[in-house]
Amino acid sequence: MRIFRSPIRTLVYFAQYAIESFQWLIAQASNHALTKYLVVPFTALWLAGALIPGKHQYYCEHVVKYTEFVVWWVGLGVLSSIGLGTGMHSGLLFLFPHIYQVCAAATRCNSLAFDSMSDMWFRDKSQAFACTPGTENHGFTLFGLFSKVWLPCFLWGTGTAMGEIPPYALSRAARLAGEKNEEFDDLNLEDENPASVVDKMKIWMVQFLQKHGFWGVILFSAWPNALFDLCGICCGHFLMPFWMFFGATFIGKALIKVNGQALVMLALFTPRYQAIYVKGLIALISKLDALLNTSLYVV
Repeated sequence: MRIFRSPIRTLVYFAQYAIESFQWLIAQASNHALTKYLVVPFTALWLAGALIPGKHQYYCEHVVKYTEFVVWWVGLGVLSSIGLGTGMHSGLLFLFPHIYQVCAAATRCNSLAFDSMSDMWFRDKSQAFACTPGTENHGFTLFGLFSKVWLPCFLWGTGTAMGEIPPYALSRAARLAGEKNEEFDDLNLEDENPASVVDKMKIWMVQFLQKHGFWGVILFSAWPNALFDLCGICCGHFLMPFWMFFGATFIGKALIKVNGQALVMLALFTPRYQAIYVKGLIALISKLDALLNTSLYVV
């Protein structure tokens, strides 16, 4: 179901699920020990520090900035996975352009002395990626570049993992309630001769998940897999424990996939590494071509 095909139905279902999820979240959070003994005291302490004038307000401002930073990138990651049926990929829209701007600023300043945390909608971005005076030509390395982007990448990847929870939770709830799961039934797993290649891939994925469980989820989440929603639906239908599913998804998306994407983007967007990357790619293609020609000659 997509919002442009069935806008009213999609929005109604989303609103119902969002309201029910919010009510459940409020009830669980208000009774949780973490809320009572950490969140409430910390919030009261921060409010007192923000309202009372003093040097401590400098640290309160940093708390606000880092909170906005975390909410921004995690929220974009969640939207990338959920997308309200639009298929919106916030990585292409926000994260990858952010990595490019970091690479461009590092090349322009020839150093890593610039602010990249202000690259958020609700922050003043006038000073974002501006070179810090007196720090030009200090140089930078690929590891240094990665250190500038790993946190937003990690937060965004964590958000994408969190966004995979709804399909899993809905499928698991339907299975426990004994209700019919139309999305799972549409996979036609009992079809011994699937007509299309996509159907064959879906059946193979479900069988692989049933056999390998935790490691199968890691494998399917560790690369840009457009069919991962089906993975969540299947894991929920097979009653995989929540922390096993979320832990594997978190490892695959937040620790493996997004970091690999970041390294590729850093190599592509930085002129000094582009030549090395292209030469290495050409060398790899040449070796594969030589190996293929040798195999054909032997045959």
